[in-house]
Parts: sequence; C-alpha cells; structure tokens
Amino acid sequence: MTSTENVSPQGLRVTTVRRWQTGARVLVTFLRNGVRSEGRVAYCQRKESGDFAIGIELSGQLQAA
Repeated sequence: MTSTENVSPQGLRVTTVRRWQTGARVLVTFLRNGVRSEGRVAYCQRKESGDFAIGIELSGQLQAA
C-alpha cells in the first residue's frame, strides 16, 4: 500500500511500507484518472515512522488506461 505525498510533472514522492531499490523500474497508475506512466526509483529513505519515502522520476510517456 502506498500514499502519495506530492506530484509534479517530473515525478512524485510516495510513502510505502517496503524498501525499494534505487534505479528500479516502476509503473505508476494515477487512480483519479487512470493515467499510467513508467518511471524509476530515484531514492528511497526510511522515515521516522518506519515506512519508506521513495522519489519516482517519471519517463514523461503518459498512457490512458
């Protein structure tokens, strides 16, 4: 399960319960409109809560679901 902290045209930051490897390829689906985009994990930081914050750089190729 993830929750979104912020979104920009270049990427997003989400909170997740598991650690992600920097450089991992991901597929992001925006639930509000069904748009999907490929991206890569730019960083993964442990938060004080024990969850992880990950930064995802989007490829810029958006696809309608």
